[in-house]
Amino acid sequence: MPISPTPAADAHVQHQWILTHRDPDRDDIHIELWTDGYTVRVDGGGDDDSEEGRPAVDALLAKYQAAGYRVAHDYPVNDPEPMDDPEPDPGEPADRPEQCPECGSEIEYQAEHAAHGRSGPAWLCLGCRWGEWISP
Repeated sequence: MPISPTPAADAHVQHQWILTHRDPDRDDIHIELWTDGYTVRVDGGGDDDSEEGRPAVDALLAKYQAAGYRVAHDYPVNDPEPMDDPEPDPGEPADRPEQCPECGSEIEYQAEHAAHGRSGPAWLCLGCRWGEWISP
């Protein structure tokens, strides 16, 4: 009974390229783009692995094709990992002050204000730049 590879053995691979050279004495080169979308693994050819994703794959393919290699096999292995969507901005809170308590100017909402080593949502005065952090 033949032994088949375990499905988990290549679960991390999104796409694979196998390159061969005109000279049959040269070894094949295997390039893998992993499902995380940025890890590139190179087996053969003397190049280091990369964390630059598809642009690194394209650069490697061009480099090896210029050196006499050709893509013998090119195929998808697994779907890329889904990227987590960032949390949507919940929008401006409903408790907006009527005006600045210091100078009476208009108030502005900033979802990501940073000052004094802290960041987060805040109300800011457009005049005197008075501010108040908004607690979640």
